[in-house]
Amino acid sequence: TLQQVTDNGNTTTNSIMIGSSSSPAVKLAVYDTSTPKIHLQNATSGITSSDGFQIALSGANGYLWNWENGSIIFGANNAERMRLTSGGFLGLGTSNPSTSLEVNGCISATGILNAFTSSPGIQMGHDGGGAFIVASSSEGNADEMKFFVGSNGEAMRIQSNKNISIGSTSDNGAKLQVTGIIR
Repeated sequence: TLQQVTDNGNTTTNSIMIGSSSSPAVKLAVYDTSTPKIHLQNATSGITSSDGFQIALSGANGYLWNWENGSIIFGANNAERMRLTSGGFLGLGTSNPSTSLEVNGCISATGILNAFTSSPGIQMGHDGGGAFIVASSSEGNADEMKFFVGSNGEAMRIQSNKNISIGSTSDNGAKLQVTGIIR
């Protein structure tokens, strides 16, 4: 039911309550004793209960549910920022993820400063033969992969020439360079 809400005999302006006789605390409130839903449909999606896009609340769980064979796209500042494809791939900074999680851009965490250069992308996944991590520059070429431990700075680096440096940021031409004591 659609109701015009009154408060102390005065009509409350710009408020709509759907499904209850109590006054809404927000501009639009949808109430149902079991699972309140907002269902969006159009000529492309069809109009059955298993068509379109749905926002729902079931118990304490909130749902964004696309019934269609399409993506759920999140945007901010008039640009796409994240996409969940119909195949279950999540892309951050990319509109065409090809793995379970694909991140295009710098990753940072508390205590770690911009661990990567040239705005690379990182892909992690499993190709049937084993797990993999791929870091690449915006041109698609692997520059180097850096590993950090907490706020202690860089711990290891794999160069584009496949040389490995531990405790140093350069390989000095050696396949493996370790700065410090090896036991």
